Amino acid sequence: MYSIIPAFSCPHPARFHTAYVTYVLPGTGIRNPLTITANIGNRLYSNSVLKNTGALDQSKRTMAILSNVVIVGASGNLGGPVLSTLLADSSLNVTILARPESSILSSPPAGAKIVTADFSDKAAVAAALKGVDALLLTVGAPAIQGQIPLIDAAVEAGVKRVIPAEFGSNLGNEKTAALPVFAGKVEVRKYLEKLAAEGKTSWTAIFNGAFLDWGIKVGFLGVNVKEKSAKLYDGGERYFSTSLLSDVAKAVVGVLKHPEETKNKMIYVYSARLKQKVLVAAYEKALGIKLEVTEVSTEALEKASYDKIAKGDLQGFTDQIVRALLGEGYGGDFGLYEDSNELFGIKQVSEAELEEIIKANAQ
Repeated sequence: MYSIIPAFSCPHPARFHTAYVTYVLPGTGIRNPLTITANIGNRLYSNSVLKNTGALDQSKRTMAILSNVVIVGASGNLGGPVLSTLLADSSLNVTILARPESSILSSPPAGAKIVTADFSDKAAVAAALKGVDALLLTVGAPAIQGQIPLIDAAVEAGVKRVIPAEFGSNLGNEKTAALPVFAGKVEVRKYLEKLAAEGKTSWTAIFNGAFLDWGIKVGFLGVNVKEKSAKLYDGGERYFSTSLLSDVAKAVVGVLKHPEETKNKMIYVYSARLKQKVLVAAYEKALGIKLEVTEVSTEALEKASYDKIAKGDLQGFTDQIVRALLGEGYGGDFGLYEDSNELFGIKQVSEAELEEIIKANAQ
C-alpha cells in the first residue's frame, strides 16, 4: 500500500480537480510527484493510488476473486498440473474433493487438503462444498456426465462458479458440438446455462485446443517418433490451436481472479497457433530425424468414426476429436476468436521454445 500526502483541501467535494500529490513507496522513503484528478470527501488522491488503497467507490469494484476452490479430478493428466499451480498461489485456498476409495488418498499431494464424500450422496457433497466459491472439475471422459450430480450439490451449497471439464475443442462451434464424442460435455454446459439463467450459479468453460506437451508425449498430434512417421491431416496447412498444460492451469487461475470478465462465458486460450506442417518440421529439426509423412482426410476420419463407435472401437471417438481440432469449419483455429491470453498472461511459444518442448516430451 502507498502512503499518500494530500495536496490540499477542496472546498467543492462534489467536483473533480487536477492537482499534485506525492506518494511514498513503502520502506523506501522515496517521495514522487503525481498528477491526480479525483477527490474523495474534501481530499484529492491519485487514481492509480486509489487502486492500491482500496478507496474507490465500492459500486465500481469488480467481483472479489474466487479464492476458496474445490477441485474434483486432481490426479489426472490435467488435474495434477492444475492442482500444483493452484497450490502455488497464496491467494487461493484449495481443497481436493475425492471419493473415500480414491487412490489420491494413498499418496496425497504435498500441501493439499483433502475432503472425502460419496459422490452419489448429494447432502454429503453439498456439506463438503459449503462456503466454497468455485467448483473446478478436471475429470476424465468416463466421468463427464457424473459432473451433473456434483453441480446440483454445488448449487445447494451456494457455490458461486462452476468450471466444468471442457478443456479442449471449441464446443462453441456447432459442427464440433454436434460430434457424439462431445455429447456429455455439451449436456453439462447446457445444464449450467440453465442454472445460470435461473440465478442459481455461474459457469466458465475453458477451451484450450489440444494439450501441446501431453500431445507430444503420447503422440496425439500426429507424429510417431519411434516409427519416424507423421500424419498430415487435410494437407497440414490449416492452423490449429494448442496449449501447454501449465498454460491451461494459468487459465484456471485467471478465471478465479477475473470472475466478472469470465462469468457465464466460453473462454479461448492457446500457447501456440500452428500449421501441422510447421509442427512436423519442428520435430525434424529438434530431434534430427526425417519423418515419413502420410496424408489423411479428417472428413474420411469422421465418416468412418461412426462405424467404429457402433462396433465398440473407441478409436472412433479419438478420430472425432481430430476432426474437431483440425477439420475445416470446426473452429480449431482460436486465432479467429476473441481470446483471453492477454487477460491471463499467457504468451505464445517461440519456434525455439517449441523445439525445446518437443525435445523434452517426445518419446
